[in-house]
Amino acid sequence: MNERIIVDLYDGAYGPTLRIDVRERSSLEFLRDALKGMAEGTVSTFDIVAGDRFELSGIGGVHLTVAKDAGSEGFRRKVREVTPSFTWNLEANEWRRCLALVDGLLEASGPGHQYLTAEGDDDALIEVAFLEGAGPRK
Repeated sequence: MNERIIVDLYDGAYGPTLRIDVRERSSLEFLRDALKGMAEGTVSTFDIVAGDRFELSGIGGVHLTVAKDAGSEGFRRKVREVTPSFTWNLEANEWRRCLALVDGLLEASGPGHQYLTAEGDDDALIEVAFLEGAGPRK
């Protein structure tokens, strides 16, 4: 069926939170494949606005890239935009860490979530939720 992946930016208990709400295994596998490409270096960029797999709420977009310079990593809000938009720039080994967390959700096969960023390190906390309810929290 390929239900859309809902990406919602909201003010959570720990500050700005980007929740990636996945409701089907095939959609989680799609997200996993994108992260795998980043981790293996076969893909250098991925834009969640492209295509029709994502539905955005409270956010203009998220652009994933593989970092070329040490120290340029992180999840950062683009400045001077009314609707928030982000660039998520990590080295391949950090994309591998994110990939392993998503793999854990696939292996569990039931409801669960993983935080792909750490509180306070980035401009928003990123949470991937699988089969965890009705969607975005406002």
